[in-house]
Amino acid sequence: MKFSHIIFGGIGTLVETSEYQYQAYNTALVLNDIDYHWEREDYVASLSISGGPLRLEMIQMENGSRLTGEQIVNVHLDKTRVFNALIRERGLKLREGADELIEFCLKRDVKLAWATTTSQDNIDAITDSLHNDLLVQSLVKTTNSTFVENPKPNPEIYEKVMESLGITVNDVIAIEDSPSGVKSACDAGITTLAFPGEMNSGKDFPAALKIISGLSEVVGYLE
Repeated sequence: MKFSHIIFGGIGTLVETSEYQYQAYNTALVLNDIDYHWEREDYVASLSISGGPLRLEMIQMENGSRLTGEQIVNVHLDKTRVFNALIRERGLKLREGADELIEFCLKRDVKLAWATTTSQDNIDAITDSLHNDLLVQSLVKTTNSTFVENPKPNPEIYEKVMESLGITVNDVIAIEDSPSGVKSACDAGITTLAFPGEMNSGKDFPAALKIISGLSEVVGYLE
């Protein structure tokens, strides 16, 4: 099968942001005077759910209470602000093999899209930090949290991206970094490779065609 498009999924398929995200959540909890520290193990477990607000709903205090709707909104807003500040202060680089894959796709006229449901603020911070015009210029479609009503693992994001690009599942291969992202792409009928980041590396991806360790491996599926 010859693929004409690659769809990157979550932001973690292109850049490793897990540690920045984790630090930003705990900073945001402090900023909102919430007496709770998200332990790493519990945070990693929460990554099976796509979307920060939904993950914040899982937090349970020592007294059994949970965050209110207002607290969730405020914590998530502060988390986004702190997260973007960390990105711009400390910088990011593309994940292993990304440059090689992008350059290969440009030469072979394979189109690239980014089916993320993160905020546009996060996308802007990431692209600004990368200083990588090649990536930005090579993307024919980039989505954000306003693009769909149903978050991953719902397949809506992939269905809409394919519709907007005028392609079918036979034209595209997806790359995802989380179990919910893999399920989203697979449920849309797309051949999917799992490329887990550091906080998803120990998880199972039974629906994925293969788990890859670098984006350069994708070239083999395009040739």
